[in-house]
Amino acid sequence: MTVIMSLYFSVVENRGGHRGAPRGSGGRQQGSALRFDGEFDFETSNAQFDKVQIEKELKEKLTLGILLSTFFKELVMG
Repeated sequence: MTVIMSLYFSVVENRGGHRGAPRGSGGRQQGSALRFDGEFDFETSNAQFDKVQIEKELKEKLTLGILLSTFFKELVMG
């Protein structure tokens, strides 16, 4: 009976316990401040993107997602 109770309590104590890295272990290093040299040029940054190409890639990915979803539904439903 004692062994069973100790096993039970060890399971109960571990339930919902801390997972992953401990708090405060990540984040920005101390002393490394962000520095900006000037204003950000949004027009130049936006000019680097080809809107038509991005829309084309998005359509292809959405179409593929719909096709796969339909395929798996038919596979599961029979």
